[in-house]
Amino acid sequence: MPTFPPLRRLASIAATVVCIGNAQASAQGSDLPGGFRLGSSLDEAKRQAASQGWELVPLSPEPPSSWHVNNQDIGVHVCGDKVASVSRTVPGNLDDFAQLVFDRQVRLGEPELQVVTWNAGAIRISNIDARFPETNGLGLTIQFSSTAGKLAINTLYYSHALCPEAGAD
Repeated sequence: MPTFPPLRRLASIAATVVCIGNAQASAQGSDLPGGFRLGSSLDEAKRQAASQGWELVPLSPEPPSSWHVNNQDIGVHVCGDKVASVSRTVPGNLDDFAQLVFDRQVRLGEPELQVVTWNAGAIRISNIDARFPETNGLGLTIQFSSTAGKLAINTLYYSHALCPEAGAD
């Protein structure tokens, strides 16, 4: 049976190029919620929101580092006038969460998992976090949460290089 080492090497190189290309495209924002880009300025983020017909508003006046896109469930965290993280929260169930994690796992590797549950008064809160290794300066955490039985999935893209607190739990 003939062997094809050059083809294996070519396939390996092609797979590496695709993975690097995917990571770089993600870091540039093609996969980020709302089309926002990590490292862009706050003014650029406001223009991006406006180009979609959205408004980017601060969550609190002092300091205005966390912003929210009205009616879109998209959050933007700014550190030193640079967008350091972008998140989106959507309704979803465990099957949706598992599919998202599996799809990213194929590209990004095995995530670190954390499961927590606690009570806030009479309200039970449970989270499952899947934190993927940073690739080319881009971090990703997918969180499945249940708050008093209300299910949601939060996807957070962040860069520790832009802001050490970005993506922190």
